[in-house]
Amino acid sequence: MIIEAVPITNELKEAHEKRINEAVKRQNDRIIKARENGETCTIFYTDKYDQDYKEIRGIFEKAGYTIKPTGISGGVMQLTEDICW
Repeated sequence: MIIEAVPITNELKEAHEKRINEAVKRQNDRIIKARENGETCTIFYTDKYDQDYKEIRGIFEKAGYTIKPTGISGGVMQLTEDICW
C-alpha cells in the first residue's frame, strides 16, 4: 500500500502566495530606488537557497530583468546576486 502525501490546503496556498507577493514587492521597491539613483543594477534579495527562489527569479526574468552573480567586491567573491535592467 502506497501512502499518499498530505494535500496542500488553501491555507498553505495562501501563505505561499503571501510570501511571493512580499518578496516581489520588496524587490520592486529596491529596483525603484536604484532607478531613481540612476543605477542599472541592484541586489537580488531572494537567496538562492530560499524555497521560493526559482519562482521569484522567474517572475523577474519573465519581466525582462537579468539576474547574475555579484562577482568580486573589495577583493572578496560575493555570494549574492544582482538584478539588472
